[in-house]
Amino acid sequence: MNWIDSEWEVITPMFLHGYDPYRVELRAPPIKGLMRYWWRALHGELSMEELYRREADYFGSADKGGKKSKFQLRLLSDKQLLQKKYKLLTTKNFTRKAIQDGFKFIIRIQSYEDDAFLRKFFLLQYFSLILGGLGQRVRRGAGALRLIKITNANIDIEYNLSRERIIILSEIITELTNLNYELDNQNRKIIFSENLSFSNFPYLKSITIGREFSSWMAIRKKIDEQCHLLKKRYRQDYNSMGFANSDEKLASPLYISIIKENDKYFPIMSRLNYVPPRHTSPPNDSDKVPNKFINSLR
Repeated sequence: MNWIDSEWEVITPMFLHGYDPYRVELRAPPIKGLMRYWWRALHGELSMEELYRREADYFGSADKGGKKSKFQLRLLSDKQLLQKKYKLLTTKNFTRKAIQDGFKFIIRIQSYEDDAFLRKFFLLQYFSLILGGLGQRVRRGAGALRLIKITNANIDIEYNLSRERIIILSEIITELTNLNYELDNQNRKIIFSENLSFSNFPYLKSITIGREFSSWMAIRKKIDEQCHLLKKRYRQDYNSMGFANSDEKLASPLYISIIKENDKYFPIMSRLNYVPPRHTSPPNDSDKVPNKFINSLR
């Protein structure tokens, strides 16, 4: 079996709970679920049938006759979780227990497949944990992580993860997909140029790294303030940012996480294809509010 061990640090409070909403926990399944999510987002060019077939082949399936996953994740750290109470929304006084920023842990990804397969899925792990996060409010800056180092491996990674972040992400996209994209290194932005208008699926459309902030708290505060401001100003069109009501809900197609580079903090924003629930009327302009949100953080 081949493996790669990597050490990660929690950047922003991680509101990650199991069956008990008052007890924080850190387990491997949410990380694998996050990888599955971003793998799908990177493959909007596939038909639904092909998407599910490949996904089941890599990640496993519980369907009748389903396969086991071709890789496994384990958490090797036996440290006691650092936890404290944080505001779930910075604009409200409600608090909840979370894994504390600064907590470090090790993830092992392992597989009986060849070196190339394991390397590819380690890069997917990196991509997923940088663009996403774990726990509640991950689409609004909570639960963000950063890679500290690769601590151990029995294969050669052959990859430099210490370069400019937007360059690394673009090269991982090239490794994992056949998609065409434009890289604007000066503005730290990736725009996918594929015409996927046929796809009724939340595939990835762009990645943008925003301006520098003094702290992660400042970014989360700005995010929550913009949520309040834009919701008040645009009302119906704000549904393009996601919503939940008694009948239907839509996860936000704008995923905002936070990255840390040399003790500096930056928002990283991923735009996904807007796919409203079946019985929901789409907004007049599904791009207007997400674009204004992104521009407020650039």
